[in-house]
Amino acid sequence: MAKRIPAKVKARLDELDARIAPLCNEADRAGLMRFVPSSAIILGAKVPKLRQLAKELWLEWEKPPVEELIALMDVVCRRSHRERFLVLVFLLQRVRRFAEHEELWEAIDGWVDACVDWEMVDQLAGAVAGEFLVGAPPARVKRLLEWTASVNLWRRRFALREACRSGGSDLVFDFLVAHRGEIHRRTLTESTKKLSDRQKVALRD
Repeated sequence: MAKRIPAKVKARLDELDARIAPLCNEADRAGLMRFVPSSAIILGAKVPKLRQLAKELWLEWEKPPVEELIALMDVVCRRSHRERFLVLVFLLQRVRRFAEHEELWEAIDGWVDACVDWEMVDQLAGAVAGEFLVGAPPARVKRLLEWTASVNLWRRRFALREACRSGGSDLVFDFLVAHRGEIHRRTLTESTKKLSDRQKVALRD
């Protein structure tokens, strides 16, 4: 049985859907589906429009707290929906000092599994998770590296991308050296982008 959605969360999602609808058109939807192959629901709203909507909702919803946005995202992530997901990512990005919220890390762990294409995972990583992990303790970065063993391609992409951004390039390098024979070539290429030139040369040797 599906979990019951709280009334306030449902009202917010209904409003969000109503605000997204006028931003979408079939031509943009077709273009997005070619550019971002995905199993998510795609309605056809471009990122700048979704960022602007997030800016408007942030003020209209009176700067909603991170706990409310987490509750909304948890519901959205039950079924991958591009436009809903991206607006909420951009809203979370506006929460003042959101990186101090430890509960956000646990929530992100679940949201990554709702990412079904590179746009969703990169927006989540770059806008929210990246800031949350900058300057993070080594233990958190090491936990992130554990995700590289996931069967989920997008979790692996997220993990290697953000471990480097958060100051863990040495940890990433050590991991790649130890496991380079097991890592898919595309994943290896993506994960080395933020390594130093010296580290890149060492991996090629």
